This record gives sequence, C-alpha cells and structure tokens, in this order.
Amino acid sequence: MQGRCVWTDDRGDKVFSELHGAGKVPGELIEGRFLGGTGRYATVSGEYTFRWKRLIDNENGGVLYPIILSLAQSSGSVPGDESNRRLGGYLMFCGMASLSVSSALWLTATSANPIGVSLAAIGLLPLMLFRAFPPEGTNTPDAPQAARDALREMGSLSRNEWITAGSLSSRSWRGFLPAPSS
Repeated sequence: MQGRCVWTDDRGDKVFSELHGAGKVPGELIEGRFLGGTGRYATVSGEYTFRWKRLIDNENGGVLYPIILSLAQSSGSVPGDESNRRLGGYLMFCGMASLSVSSALWLTATSANPIGVSLAAIGLLPLMLFRAFPPEGTNTPDAPQAARDALREMGSLSRNEWITAGSLSSRSWRGFLPAPSS
C-alpha cells in the first residue's frame, strides 16, 4: 500500500504525509513520513509508524450500517433513548429497504432486469417509510445552508473527479439506450 495523507486541524492548518506498507490485514506495520505543511506546520518533518487497525470491523464488509448509525447518533437518536428513536428507526428502515432492492437488482444481473422499476422503488421507499414510520425531527432549516457551506469549503471538482463523474454518467446512460442493431 502506498498513499498520501492530508491532516487538517480546526484552524485549517495542514500536515502532508506519505504512507507505505502492506496494510491490507489488521496488525501490519504502516510507515509514514511528514512532507511538510501549512501555517504552524510549515516546517514539520519526521517519520512515524503505526499498526493497521480497522475502525469498523464488520465481517460482512458492510458500509451502509455504520454510516446510518453515525447519522442517527449525530442527530441525537441513540439506542435506549425513546425521545429521539424515530429518526434512527426511519434511517435504518430506509437503509434496509433500499439495500434489499439494490441487492435484488445486482443478484439477478440479467440484461432483462427491470432497472427502471428498481430505481423507482428505491426512490419511493423513503417516501413510503416516511408515511409508515415518520421521524420526529422533520424540520431542518439549517441543512441546505450547511450543505452549501460544506461544498464551498471542499472547493470545485478536480480534473480526475470530473473524469470519474463523466465516465460514470455515460456508463449509466448507456444502459438506457437501445442496443445497436446487428
């Protein structure tokens, strides 16, 4: 494994480092070297080592559950607290239902797959669950501005991000076009 890392503190000062090591199995040694930084870290230098450890150890390799759990808990919905339970429950139900539809879509993997119906189901599931299992907190007036601020802070897309977005978009739309006649 080889990579680069940028660490940013709460003031916006950054430290740049380079990592290398096997790093595919927990417990393997990772070595790093500081390349420099900005602000108060402009003259940083040195080396460091650590052992690879998974933050979320999930034998199924799942990613969706930890994300949903983090969203629910950051909004105050924690297990055992009935006052904010409904937001966590709503997010979990949406995640499970959407995962079921997308898993069925990938499991069949046929060209005759009703992708339009599956995509519609993924879009309708949160609305149906919103009616059946409504979250308590539905008014989030600060969310759009917080999202705009976060996007502004991230900056514009890089050249590689545009290439990735373009290739994924063209790949997606190709599935909806009629097959060329032979």
